[in-house]
Amino acid sequence: SDFVAFKLDIDNYAAENSILSDLSGDPAAAALVDEFFLEYHVNFQPMVQQGWAGTVDENKKLADAFKLFHSLRKLGWRAHSWV
Repeated sequence: SDFVAFKLDIDNYAAENSILSDLSGDPAAAALVDEFFLEYHVNFQPMVQQGWAGTVDENKKLADAFKLFHSLRKLGWRAHSWV
């Protein structure tokens, strides 16, 4: 009957990806998350120009963000991005 909201915002894509991978890859842990928030730092020029410079995963594009959030929603998480 608990409601778990998880906000992941470290501004270090390697650390965030590691935490997200561990959390979403563990079925017991993943089942605990109801609402998930992530500022996913992908290589998307408008955001890089607005302050993400040096904090993005250069190999990830906007389409990768859509894929990630879709996969998280398939886990049952209400997954949200913000900038």
